[in-house]
Amino acid sequence: MVTAASTPRLRRLVFAATLLPLGAAQAATWTVEPVVTLTETWSDNLQLTADAPLSGWITDVAPGIHIEGTGARLKAKLDYGRHFLRYSGHSELNQDQNALASSLNYEALEKWLYLDASADIVQRTRNAFDVTPLDPSSASRNRVETTTLRVSPYVKGAYSDLAAYIVRYTASRASTDDDTVPTTRVNEWSANLRNASAGARIGWSLDGDAASVRNAVIGDRSNVRVRAGLNYEILPDLHVSVSGGRERTDFASTGLQNTWTPGLGLQWTPSPRTLFAAQAERRFFGTARAVQFRHRMSMIEWRYNETRDVAILPSLLSATSQGAITELLADLLAASVQDPTARETAVRERLNRYGTFSNQSADADALTARLLLDHSREASVAAIGPRDTLTFSLVQREQQALTDAPGILDAFALSNNQRERRGTVSWFHRLTPLATLNLSYSRSRREGLSNDGLSADEWAPSAVLSLRMGPKTFLSFGLRTVRFDSAQNGSFRERAAAISLTQRF
Repeated sequence: MVTAASTPRLRRLVFAATLLPLGAAQAATWTVEPVVTLTETWSDNLQLTADAPLSGWITDVAPGIHIEGTGARLKAKLDYGRHFLRYSGHSELNQDQNALASSLNYEALEKWLYLDASADIVQRTRNAFDVTPLDPSSASRNRVETTTLRVSPYVKGAYSDLAAYIVRYTASRASTDDDTVPTTRVNEWSANLRNASAGARIGWSLDGDAASVRNAVIGDRSNVRVRAGLNYEILPDLHVSVSGGRERTDFASTGLQNTWTPGLGLQWTPSPRTLFAAQAERRFFGTARAVQFRHRMSMIEWRYNETRDVAILPSLLSATSQGAITELLADLLAASVQDPTARETAVRERLNRYGTFSNQSADADALTARLLLDHSREASVAAIGPRDTLTFSLVQREQQALTDAPGILDAFALSNNQRERRGTVSWFHRLTPLATLNLSYSRSRREGLSNDGLSADEWAPSAVLSLRMGPKTFLSFGLRTVRFDSAQNGSFRERAAAISLTQRF
């Protein structure tokens, strides 16, 4: 576990590790692409509210930059944009918003010392039972800007042919511009030792994890786990595993509690296109589980993911609403675009060409500094053809606060246990080589499971026509409507139309 005495040394180590990539940057191939987008939107409900809605024009000037570096030992990516939003006749609503997605992977010492780092700025919803802003231009009171920083140096290697090891330290920090969600800092150590031969029928592993979490809501909390495991190859494509260990934590109590943690696992890969994996383990909160299914056909991919585990603020903020769809499109393009970097670029260009309203939408997940028990299920499918792309996803998430927070007025002050169900379908049709039509519809319902009177329903259809005016110039026209119904925050509707011009350089 990270102690107060060791923290300054660790910070110096992390700072030194962040400087290591500077030398390798000169050997990498770099791509720099500035971009600017000008959007003019008319809305009949600028603030997405049931109380005296305001209508008017919104001007959004959004300069940004995409930087990507690839080398033998370095891979770096940064996407940054800033929205300058001005509301005609309602200057009191004027605001600026940031959006950042960046990552770094660096091999500092050949085949031994590595560094992962990331920094993200994302717009999130303040209250899960209020409306979800679907576009940066909405002057909703329910929007919060969040910042997540993560640095993770690690070493990995092998002891001859006997064992392979990996030891990792991760420092992360999450902050928001909402006073009810104070800054959260997490320090984690993890170590794994396993048999070196990946082809052995019988394998073994030893794991250790130690995490400390600190913020003004929960104070200082810690979790320490040790585990030993065995895995067995029944068939070349079928593996089973069994594990046992011990957990010591105060994540859900004022004092430390000890728990035995037996677990089982199964992995089946009948072909390179199909995977099914499931793990279950007894933890201090009950049964933790992780289920993954993936099946890829020539033009269709199916996915299902389920997890039940503890969620901490940095990990809650790291998830993106478009992550599953992006992965689906990347897998479907794998056969035609084999280079991973080129495939990533192809997916990004395809999403940019679609010109959806929700590219910068706020996420509806609960925003809290408490520790949560998070149970998430997501089923998604994507089909891609010569002129059409269809995506569909269903999400259910149940979250329960593990820690009390007297006096904190976040979403879990209204209900200690919450559930969200969300469905989204999108159809993208290439009308001509230069024109694409996007139709999408989303429906969500959020409920307070420990408060029967707490619920919110939301409907959001939209349509966007995107035109390629030049090699790096895009023009789009969009229509959207939002209907919201909540006993707590009232009922209202918003209708909006937008025209947007994007120029890349």
